[in-house]
Amino acid sequence: MDRIMVAVAIGMALVFGTGIMVGVIAMVSMSIRREDKRGSLTGEPPDVMARGARRLNGVGLRDITPRDIAPRNIAQGDITARDREDVRR
Repeated sequence: MDRIMVAVAIGMALVFGTGIMVGVIAMVSMSIRREDKRGSLTGEPPDVMARGARRLNGVGLRDITPRDIAPRNIAQGDITARDREDVRR
């Protein structure tokens, strides 16, 4: 009877742990999607969920400015030597 109880306890712990991991992944993906739609990655996090997702991903503000994320026209040669070095890293 002890072996059955141990097996049940291990199974319950696995199910519980899996639920926590799925919940965290769902929260992070929802907040990433929300920030991407709002375009709020260059500023402070708009809500607690976004702040938590940034913390879990290890991404803060990182001194990003709107100028840094402006679209560039590669065909017309708008990419500088510094940009090429950033791409290589």
